Amino acid sequence: MALCRGTEFNVQANSRAYFVTAIALLAIFTLIYTCITRHDEWALMRAANTAAAISLPGAAISFTLPLASIIAYAVSFVGLLVWVTVVQMLSCFLV
Repeated sequence: MALCRGTEFNVQANSRAYFVTAIALLAIFTLIYTCITRHDEWALMRAANTAAAISLPGAAISFTLPLASIIAYAVSFVGLLVWVTVVQMLSCFLV
């Protein structure tokens, strides 16, 4: 019985670690995306520009869907970080 409780705690701790990492990676992506675009996304959204209001969440979705797949199939936490770096960063800069 004690083994099950310890295993359950490890699963919850790992889930929290992956969730916090995913939120941090999304924040980093948003920062990098808004810095490398030629126009100020936030100012355009404040000015009620619908194209800007659609493009930033669309870019975030295009980042989070592969991130969710990487998290689902990651063998370890280090593997998650390696795959996110390789897959996500290369896909952002090649496309």
